[in-house]
Amino acid sequence: MSRLLQALHSGRVLLMDGAMGTELQRRGLKEGEPPELWNLTHPDEVRAVHRAYVDAGAEVLVTNTFQAYQGALSHYWAEHRLDDGFAMDRLGTVRGLRECLDEIWQAATTHVRLFHGRQPILLASLGPIRWRISMRQIRPMLEVYRATDALLLETQTLAHANGCLLVDHNLGLPVLFSFTYDKSSPPTEMALMAKKCAALANRDGAAALGANCGKEIDMEDLLQIVGAYRQKTDLPIFIRPNAGTPTRTAKGWEYPRSPEHMADKLWPLLEAGVTMVGGCCGTTPAHIAAFRRVIDEWNARK
Repeated sequence: MSRLLQALHSGRVLLMDGAMGTELQRRGLKEGEPPELWNLTHPDEVRAVHRAYVDAGAEVLVTNTFQAYQGALSHYWAEHRLDDGFAMDRLGTVRGLRECLDEIWQAATTHVRLFHGRQPILLASLGPIRWRISMRQIRPMLEVYRATDALLLETQTLAHANGCLLVDHNLGLPVLFSFTYDKSSPPTEMALMAKKCAALANRDGAAALGANCGKEIDMEDLLQIVGAYRQKTDLPIFIRPNAGTPTRTAKGWEYPRSPEHMADKLWPLLEAGVTMVGGCCGTTPAHIAAFRRVIDEWNARK
């Protein structure tokens, strides 16, 4: 059994990290610029974000590879005319998009392995695939993922769920499914969708089932989603809420939910059986530190 699965079934709650993209925006990432490229162009900044989350108490880190596949980055590459000359100028020895992707995947795992002492559990992130993708494109990605503790398929919907795409290819490590929801759906419809997602996770052999991000989804909505999951599955359940819907200010995008606000609403989710907690868009090391205090209190009582 992998150390992630051992931890998920240990009876204690694990703490994941928070957002990567919005943290890189605070460090200068331009709007529309793929955060995944920063693994190569700004490696110190990516490592600094990982370090900040470890210092805040995170035990589980997620790689900066959310859309690191050819279908996603080729759109940006073409739109900005990033030819091989750009790659050579900005990325050293990298010579094109496919080679660039190989470098991104390798660098992303390296950036989260640079810690002394006990290494954090490492999840390789892959977001929803909205473009056609071939096994030729995926194969180098899978080789990198095998160097991690698990694959996290995050921000999935039933329409774009790609779990079976990777689970069925002898990946050799646990796969976690994390779905996203929309508050505009009626509560009964959202609960029904959550049950369908749980059934899909059961069918496709997921090691754990989660919910992350979501339009206007707050902690109370997550509690409903977790309850619906639990009606359909015995899998470990995890959550990664966002910090609310941002508004643009003179200082950039501001997220409304403070670390204290979110941490105060965490206890009912733990009582509902959540075994791993992290943060999505807008969450910061301060949010993770606030979660750490609640989780430590919870674990001490168990």
